[in-house]
Order: sequence, then C-alpha cells, then structure tokens
Amino acid sequence: GSLVCGQCECLEGRFGRQCQCTQGNAENVDKCRPRNATADTSLCNGRGECSCGHCTCRENFDGEFCQCNRQACSRDNNGHICGGNERGECTCRSEDITSACLCQCQCMPGYTGDDCSCPLSLDTCKKQSDQSVCSDHGVCSCGRCLCNEGYLGSFCSIAVCPGQDCGSLNDSCTRNEDCARCYGFRTGPHAHNCSAACPPLVAGSGIVPEGIDRTDCPGTVDDCAFSFTVLHNEDNALYGIVVKPGKDCPDSFSYLALILGLVFGLIALVLLPLIVWKLVTWYMDSVEYTRFQQDQAKAKWSKTDNPMYEQPVQRHINPTYGRARAY
Repeated sequence: GSLVCGQCECLEGRFGRQCQCTQGNAENVDKCRPRNATADTSLCNGRGECSCGHCTCRENFDGEFCQCNRQACSRDNNGHICGGNERGECTCRSEDITSACLCQCQCMPGYTGDDCSCPLSLDTCKKQSDQSVCSDHGVCSCGRCLCNEGYLGSFCSIAVCPGQDCGSLNDSCTRNEDCARCYGFRTGPHAHNCSAACPPLVAGSGIVPEGIDRTDCPGTVDDCAFSFTVLHNEDNALYGIVVKPGKDCPDSFSYLALILGLVFGLIALVLLPLIVWKLVTWYMDSVEYTRFQQDQAKAKWSKTDNPMYEQPVQRHINPTYGRARAY
C-alpha cells in the first residue's frame, strides 16, 4: 500500500490499518487463541484485540496471546512495581505459548532484591561526618543499618547503655518501649527525634523478612496499654520495631457524675417525704370534700322552714299563779 494524507491506501487483496491483512488471515481468528483452547475462550485472553490472526495487547500485557501481566511483579513498600522505573522493570516469559507466564523484576544497575528496592551502594549507611559503615556497630543491609545489640539510630551511632553491660539491664522490650511510644503516639523522651534516636519503624502490617526474630512486648502510655514488637536478625542485631495501632484504655472515672449523683440523691432524700406527705394530705382532703358534697346533695330544706331555727320568745305557764293563799 501507500501512505496518503496520513492513512494507508492498500493494494487489492490487502486491508487493515497498515495493509497488513489479507482476506485469508482476516477470517482466521483461531490464531488469536492458544492451540488447546476451546471455541468459547476469549480472543487474546480478553486482554487485547485480534487483528489479522495476531493479538495486539493492551498496556501492561504481553505475550503471543497477551497471557503475561507485567503488573504481577513484586512491589516495594510504597506500592511501586519493581521499585519504580528508576530501579527496575517487570519482564515476563513463558516456556511455551500454552504455559503460564513467569514475571519477575529485572533490576537496574545498583539495585537488587525481588522488588529492586535494595540499593547495592553503602552510601546510605554512612554518616556525612563519619564514612564508616553503620558507625562500625552494625551491618548495612538493603540500604539501611542493622545495629548490633546495644546500639540504636539510623547509623547505629547511639549507645543504648553507654558504660554499662547491656545484658545486665532489662530485656529488649523495656529498652525499646520509649521508641515504641515515640513511633506510635509521638510521646516520650524521643518524641522529637524518633528516626534518629530509635531503630527503624517497620510500617504497615509488619511483614517481616525471613530470618528475623520477633519479640512481642507490652507497653503503657497515658495510663493505657499498647503492644509492640521488637525485631532482631540472625546475628541478634536490632532490625526494627512494629507498633500495633491503637491503645487499650480503662473506663475513665467521672468525678462530675459522682458529685451530681450525690447532690440529686440528697435532694431526693429530703423531698421524697414531703412529696409523700403532700400526696396523702391531698387524698384525705379530696375524700372529705367528696363526702361533704354528697351530704349536701341529700339535704331537703325549704326556703321558709329551717329545722334548726328556734323562736327567740317562749311562753311558760305558772301553775300556782292566781290561787288563794292559805294562812
């Protein structure tokens, strides 16, 4: 074909975006399925388009039938595939077109690890003022220092118990409790310099590599309980700390509720007898008044005859009046 105004004009018997198709292979969609696939199997595994008997895969998919997913490689702690484009890329391969893909990270020079997150350089394990690796008190692993017992900090430059035998002090839980408070709740003596004064914080759900020992520890902060884990490698060097989110606090005692309860209790104690007396008095008065109304309704008095009225003048006859006296 020939290019005319940005589009291909195909010769007779050829067609397609780039004139790559012929009449014969345009109808042969079976070439976009594996040889052992059934008729209801999606073309190109549903991850691309079948064009002239060949699969054109969508982004992040590869393979003759788009069977390889380049997002299946390992991710670093920040979620970047193979540590990001600057550290590695995901490559996939399969033994044959019918087998599953094997995807793994191909690291750029200077990086290693399953997710290409580990730098090979020792520069990140050296202080600017001291070019010794991890201050000679630890080993550099995956770009950070794993400190020997008795030393802390990003460069293992802080002695946990200077001038003393660390073995004679409390266990690792007690020695690292202040750092756990610092990482988990931003409190304690290291509140303003956690990363400098403490071993590294293992974030997230605390996924620990192989060969790392765990010591589960209890702790207290603000009269509440919390949990953290101290991690050591096979050489007993301090690897990091995992702090469990949240804390378990006892129910707070409310003095205001106690005072209000006492006040209302005293008021009820004084007023209750008065209320009872008032109710009894009201009931008795109601009964007497009802009885008076009933008696008043039964009385039948006329307006001119009052049975209680008595005349103010009475007449009495002296039986001896008018008889002759006998001398």
